[in-house]
Amino acid sequence: MPRTAHWTGFFEITWPWNIASHNRYVWIAFTTNSNPSGVAAGRPLEDLLADMARVAKTYASFLGLVPIKPPKLARAVNRMRSLNTTQGVLVMRLRDCYEKDRISEDDLVRAVELIESYLLRRAVLGLQTRGYWSVFARIAHNLKQESAFQSLQVALARLRGGSRFPSDDEFRRGLEQRDLYGLRVCKHILDWLENADHREPSPVQDFSIEHIMPREISGVRDWQEMLGEDWETIHTTYRHRLGNLTLTAYNSTYSNRPFEEKKDISGGFRQSAVRLNRDVADRERWTDGEILARGDRLSKRALEIWPHHMADATQIQQEDIRELRVRAEKGSAKDLKMDDKARKLLDDIRESIRDFADIIEVVEHKSVCCYGRNSSLSCCR
Repeated sequence: MPRTAHWTGFFEITWPWNIASHNRYVWIAFTTNSNPSGVAAGRPLEDLLADMARVAKTYASFLGLVPIKPPKLARAVNRMRSLNTTQGVLVMRLRDCYEKDRISEDDLVRAVELIESYLLRRAVLGLQTRGYWSVFARIAHNLKQESAFQSLQVALARLRGGSRFPSDDEFRRGLEQRDLYGLRVCKHILDWLENADHREPSPVQDFSIEHIMPREISGVRDWQEMLGEDWETIHTTYRHRLGNLTLTAYNSTYSNRPFEEKKDISGGFRQSAVRLNRDVADRERWTDGEILARGDRLSKRALEIWPHHMADATQIQQEDIRELRVRAEKGSAKDLKMDDKARKLLDDIRESIRDFADIIEVVEHKSVCCYGRNSSLSCCR
């Protein structure tokens, strides 16, 4: 049987232990009922099949194969799904909480939007996508149903290193300084800068990306003169940045025409119904200064559409401490093998640390690490 996301998602939601990391054994465990806590053990087969059908329907709706209700949730899921699908197991978990009245409709929509924000911010910065499934499966498995949205916020905030949730400063710099046009998410960003929070959305599916300052100006003297003697450097540096990109249904008409012509021709910026073009139509010039200013305005708007996790710092710290204590219970310094001299030295260091800090001692990988509430100290053998 193939290892589908639906099956692993089903077991992630319904089994009390984390099978996500052992998904190659899913079918064997299921058919033999060898799991100690048992999926089918002690349960009517009809109940098991009903659960499977319910989760399958949730997964199908996530993939867009069946309608999603309510409409507000459908819009959020469809928007998020266009970025990635590896988050399906987490969305299924959240939807399961919703169906059991553990999370409100508004918080479920906010949760989906937060996952989209995580995916999009990372895409803008070019951060790795490898390992996403494991990240989302782990969050889904540890999600606290009684406070699902807050639990998601804290889980995303606690991601570190290559899996981190980018900060507002990182995201804004990426939007303003990277060549956005080369990213797969470029159209997605422009579409939602155009339509987010508007009850009368523009038909962005009919639009394409337009460079206000054209991609090629080597033979257009008007553009070269407008940009000045450093026109080649300015053009190379800024042509693909957010501040120079917009949407239009007249891409072939605009071509690489001079700026005044692009504004005044039939269907030009002055006549455009596209909201993104409003701050272009009234400009007399279009140089690096205008591109930077517009990029600044659009990046501020993007921070509102794709917000930070805004997790509570106290809750993050509490979860850090809880996890450290779980790890601390798994080992003891007494179990480390060393000679008497090394053990005395280690014990002296541990005692010195305890004298000035309330610590949690974790023994892993033949090392002893001592963690404080606000910082970490370590003495490693």
